[in-house]
Amino acid sequence: QMRQATAPDNIAKVLRTAGVLRGSAIYIMSNDHNLDHFRPLHTQHGYHFSMSDHYPHLASLLGGCGAARQTTAAANATTSSSRCENYLLFAIENEIMRSVPQKYRFPTLQKRDLPHSKFFLMREALDAGMCKL
Repeated sequence: QMRQATAPDNIAKVLRTAGVLRGSAIYIMSNDHNLDHFRPLHTQHGYHFSMSDHYPHLASLLGGCGAARQTTAAANATTSSSRCENYLLFAIENEIMRSVPQKYRFPTLQKRDLPHSKFFLMREALDAGMCKL
């Protein structure tokens, strides 16, 4: 089910159905860091995509996750204190997603969508007193 949901043809179909035009820039939140898997989104469907691997400060979070997770950007951003922060990357991407109004989010795997938060990181946790600044 996951492989079908993240197949480039399926992603393109979801985007077209939502009215996202060819040539649009999209950000893909996925733990599949094989860029070749997503390349047909650009070469066959005309979408310009990026994911955490394209941003050194995000890619560096996966620098210590092992060779299978190491991307070029992660390798370039890795310091001598490599770390594996897959959950931190997930949390950051989750907050990025929540900063985007729901009408501009296009999930390919059906699940409960999180509400839009126009405020700041972990607003609910701060409001609930779960953490302090």
